[in-house]
Amino acid sequence: MTVSELAVQRDLRRLQAFCKGRSGPQAVLSCRREDGDLLIEQNGQALLRLRREHGRWRVDWRREDGRWTPWPLLPRCEDIDTVIGQLEQAPLHVHW
Repeated sequence: MTVSELAVQRDLRRLQAFCKGRSGPQAVLSCRREDGDLLIEQNGQALLRLRREHGRWRVDWRREDGRWTPWPLLPRCEDIDTVIGQLEQAPLHVHW
């Protein structure tokens, strides 16, 4: 297993812990890996996609038509803790 693969698995565990802490009785958040990306889902529907590009994370959100669009409030981040911090500060927590 490569160092980058270990880093992605570590980031996945951190994101899963974030989702578990954000879940409630009506909205269950989860995180899973799909084709190298990390997806945050609410009740089984993908809300956010984290994609690793050039050693940095980029966050996309899913539009109503199903297309992924870069999330304008989040710059590309080098570590998952910065991504989680930005998600915590999202205006009105629109994603959940």
